[in-house]
Amino acid sequence: MARKLIVGIDYGTTFTGVSYAWSDAANASEIYLITSWASNGSSAGSYGHQNQVPSKISYGVQQRWGYGIEAGAEAFCWTKLLLDRHASATEFDDKMLREIDGGGILTLPSWKSAEQVVTDFLQHLYNHVMKHIAGTVTSPILEVTAIDFWFTVPALWSIRAQEATRVAARRAGFGSSTGDTIHMIKEPEAAAMASLNSTIHGNKQLIKAGEGILVCDCGGGTVDLSSYDARTVSPKLILDQVCFSEGAKCGSTTIDRAFHGLVQERFGAAFSKLPPAKKGANSKFMAEFESRKRAFGSLDHDRTYGFFLKMDVEDSQYYEEDECEVLLSSADMRSLFYPVVERVIGLLKQQVEASQTGDGVKIKTILLVAGFGASRYLQDAIDRWCKTMTGLTLVRPEKSWEAICLGATVCGLQGRAIETKKARYHIGFVFNKSFRKGIDDEKKSYIDWFTKRKMTRGRMAWPIKRGETITPQTEKSRDFTQNWLNMSEKKWTLNIWQCTHATAPDFHDANVQKLGVVEIDLTGVNLTVFPSKKKPEAHPYKARKYYKVEYEVVIVPENDLGFIHFKVLVRGETVGEAKLNCGIKAES
Repeated sequence: MARKLIVGIDYGTTFTGVSYAWSDAANASEIYLITSWASNGSSAGSYGHQNQVPSKISYGVQQRWGYGIEAGAEAFCWTKLLLDRHASATEFDDKMLREIDGGGILTLPSWKSAEQVVTDFLQHLYNHVMKHIAGTVTSPILEVTAIDFWFTVPALWSIRAQEATRVAARRAGFGSSTGDTIHMIKEPEAAAMASLNSTIHGNKQLIKAGEGILVCDCGGGTVDLSSYDARTVSPKLILDQVCFSEGAKCGSTTIDRAFHGLVQERFGAAFSKLPPAKKGANSKFMAEFESRKRAFGSLDHDRTYGFFLKMDVEDSQYYEEDECEVLLSSADMRSLFYPVVERVIGLLKQQVEASQTGDGVKIKTILLVAGFGASRYLQDAIDRWCKTMTGLTLVRPEKSWEAICLGATVCGLQGRAIETKKARYHIGFVFNKSFRKGIDDEKKSYIDWFTKRKMTRGRMAWPIKRGETITPQTEKSRDFTQNWLNMSEKKWTLNIWQCTHATAPDFHDANVQKLGVVEIDLTGVNLTVFPSKKKPEAHPYKARKYYKVEYEVVIVPENDLGFIHFKVLVRGETVGEAKLNCGIKAES
């Protein structure tokens, strides 16, 4: 097999990390993390050598991104969250996230969509990654080397958001060369691969076969939790998911939002009238808060924190006029952390209980990873909670911040670790079915002229049910029939629907959401193999022959690239395959 490059990409809400390895890499020392991020011809100083790059972009005379954006310049950030803007809110989402008053935070240029802004950022990332790799090999070798790009996505991400990520990545250049591919993997799975894999850590194993582990991925904009039963740990890590993943849009950015809200509450117009350059996502004010936020711990002695910001206000317990500093006490800092920490612990409780009631697996270890997972305050709070739960231990592995992008590369090298998963949604179709007397509404009934049978419109079929076990071999099908005129075009679209409620409805209602469409193409099918009949008309000479076309649609929940896709079968033979179209245009 030809030698390939494996590139793992953790495109995060606030920061992005990239690692890579050759496909014949034998151990962790051969997985490389990109740590040089100077760009745009500017000097990024010490910030140019970090394990991750800020996920932000600015539009001016020229586009700048990451560390290349000058402090105070308007920058657009947290844009990743907008890719999932159509998803239903979860119980633990930060309901006030969009209320932050800061230039570029969850906002877009008037001439760009969220998908386009993400594409622009990923294009800079692609160019930087390829330039970095080109510096390690000769051009002739790189030109003929296929690259597998492994993108991580939150476990809570909707299927539409996953597709939006994939489309943006391809527009940006990833997977565009001959032989290159784009794979998608859930962030908790990638984190587990990096943190638990014996190939990387040798004899240092965090868990044993048969133990339950909960991966808690606390990032900038999202918190994801997935629970697994360790089937084997060595020589190959194999995990079985024990209940469907949970999560929320409530990462460390929730603390930023709370900080803005507190300053706004205390200073009113004096703060709100300041330009984005002074208080926005790319301001020195927010950079200073980010530094203090990372270092803050629950056991810190009471003290006062100062944040430089010139405002037209007088001295008070909240502002030092001479030093131009906004003042926060340790109690203030704790109040900023408290809501999001409570949400994380609420999610942990929910996931631990679901693991035990679902597959009866007792969680023994909580693996805390990602950027917000590095917070001492969060670690202390979760550790205290774990001590109230019998036999539950908190572990923060080495390189927890980089675990997700490293794990994505490990998955590309060794294959996926998750053998069985749990479906997060009901996925199905609307169809017409035989009328059930005393059950179905007469208003939804009709007589099928072809079969003379009484039918009901708008019934739901759910081949995939929320919480059911999904394996790499899982395929779920549904038979369809359609009266088809011989002269008609043999192409049409089939709507695919989803429901996130515990119990899916029997009929299409407000709880059912459109997921996308799949194109059915029976152009190459000979209709004469199906039963036929002329449809009665007022004038016999107008009667035309129709065929009762029978076909089967097969849902493949996740193929080897990480995408949901579909197959269409006629009389047991596959006549076409298609990916779900979520309405996201592939062109820029």
